[in-house]
Amino acid sequence: MEKYLIILIDSLHKKMGILDSISEVCDDQDKCLDAAPPDIDAYNELMRRKKEYLDQLTLIDDGFVALYERIAPDLRDNVMLYAPKLRELKGKVEEVAAKTTLIQAHEMRIQARIDRLVEMGVKKTSVKPGRSDVAKRYSKTMTKADHTPAIFINRKK
Repeated sequence: MEKYLIILIDSLHKKMGILDSISEVCDDQDKCLDAAPPDIDAYNELMRRKKEYLDQLTLIDDGFVALYERIAPDLRDNVMLYAPKLRELKGKVEEVAAKTTLIQAHEMRIQARIDRLVEMGVKKTSVKPGRSDVAKRYSKTMTKADHTPAIFINRKK
């Protein structure tokens, strides 16, 4: 069982790495939008990269959920036995959730900037239509992670 918990923790480490990469892409998108005129081609290339990262996140999340669902009954029955690893796992989940929240806020700021650029006259057709699909997938991927059932029970005796 301990091996499975280590695998779950490792998957969260990988997820943090991908989230860091997404955060860097968001920073690069800001730079593209800061350029005069905004570099829409570079921005769209960054969206393509972000989509690749989201695909990786989806795979990691699916694997995490599948493994968790497989071992959850045993974990619930033996919470005290696995308490140290569960605390570590809980800490990683909290880190991932915090990073996800920061990225989502950054995404919202970027979208607001794009909306302002469109209003100011940057042709709407210059931003590829796939942008909204990527944003929707990102949001879906991030919110799906929040629906993973938890077994982090605080049992005080």
